[in-house]
Order: sequence, then structure tokens, then C-alpha cells
Amino acid sequence: MDRRLLYRLWRYVPEPLQWAFLWWTNSKFLTGVLALIVDDQRRVLLLRHDYRRAGQWGLPGGQVKQHERLEDALARELREETGLIVEVGPIIAASADPKAPRLDLTYHCRVTGGRLALDAEIADARYFALDELPAGMFADQVELIERVVEEL
Repeated sequence: MDRRLLYRLWRYVPEPLQWAFLWWTNSKFLTGVLALIVDDQRRVLLLRHDYRRAGQWGLPGGQVKQHERLEDALARELREETGLIVEVGPIIAASADPKAPRLDLTYHCRVTGGRLALDAEIADARYFALDELPAGMFADQVELIERVVEEL
């Protein structure tokens, strides 16, 4: 069958059926959101996650829930994990995990309120200078931190 004819017919398919078809015929990804928070002294906020085997220290963030806006998910995750209220700024990086169906979006954020109060999955939270980043971090996060902080 001619592809042009199929495309023309597609516009007459009700939108819910179009979405269902696209959902079932395309890859699914877990979406993560991360925050790069830099204080006035050019230090970066990092969290030590209790549940990770590798890369225990890293940028704060988490997973996007179904029907949740990306920015809202990041603000929620930071509030839940750290007690901090943030203003979510622009996306500064996007990466896909080559080993898993996962997409991570990193935003530049600014703390606007709250008080540091860690939840059960976070063992520690600290600001680190570029030359004091903890060992064992994921290399892509270290590269991103160094690149962005030097541009500030």
C-alpha cells in the first residue's frame, strides 16, 4: 500500500487511537530528572544515596511519575529527598543510558527556600567545590559539573 495514502488516512483516526497505536509500537523509557545546584561560592550540591552500589555521591533528582510535568517532578523529588524548595531553570543536559531504556534530563536549579532535612534514601548532602568532588561519582556527572560550573 502507498505510504502517502496511509499518512492521509492517519489524520482521520481518532487521537486516542493514534496515541494507543504509538504507545504499543514504540520503545518505552524511564525518565529521570536531575538538578545541578550551585551556591554563591561555586560549590555544587551532591547527595549520597544509601541505595546505590556505584556512584553513591551524585546530583539530586529522581524519576518522573506518570502524567507529571518534568519540572514538577524535579521540584517534588528535591523537596522529598532534601526538604529544599527549588526554582527549576533550563535543561542543561540530556543523556540516554546505553544499557537501559532510560533518559535523564539535567536542569540548572536554584534553592529558594526550605531547610535541609534528608529522607531515608539519602545518607548525606553537602556542597562540594570542583576540586573536592568525592571519589566514585559517575563520570558523566563529573564532566557535566565541571563544564557548567566553569561557564558560570
